[in-house]
Amino acid sequence: MILETQRLFLREMTLSDLDPLLVVLGDAESMRYYPKPFDREMVQNWIDRHCRSYAQHSLGLWAMVLKATGEVIGDCELIWQEVEGHQELEIGYHVRRDQQMQGYATEAASACQDYDKNIKYPVSPAFAFQVRRQPYPVPAPVVPP
Repeated sequence: MILETQRLFLREMTLSDLDPLLVVLGDAESMRYYPKPFDREMVQNWIDRHCRSYAQHSLGLWAMVLKATGEVIGDCELIWQEVEGHQELEIGYHVRRDQQMQGYATEAASACQDYDKNIKYPVSPAFAFQVRRQPYPVPAPVVPP
């Protein structure tokens, strides 16, 4: 486990997360701003990518796990993304559709921001994280400290 919030554990993804993440990343509605929903092979590549990122950069999307049930309901963390030709840190997340609108993304993103600011990467107060709710990355309000 990397982080714990009131309702969540955040930990490194493993291949055992493939099936629950397929439910999240394979959902057409949740992935509407991606080129297409992920299939099983794409989810495996997604997990592999973040495992490499853990090794190379000490960061990557972490599995978002409900404390109450142990279910993986998504992912969240800082990740390097290319934005207009430049590498920028982004707080990204995906939450299983039946668990959306319950504050899990905000709870996880806020914990990640605090963790990254205090532990690994200083993040200025003006840092705005990107969310994939638009057809392209757009700044979103900063999660308050």
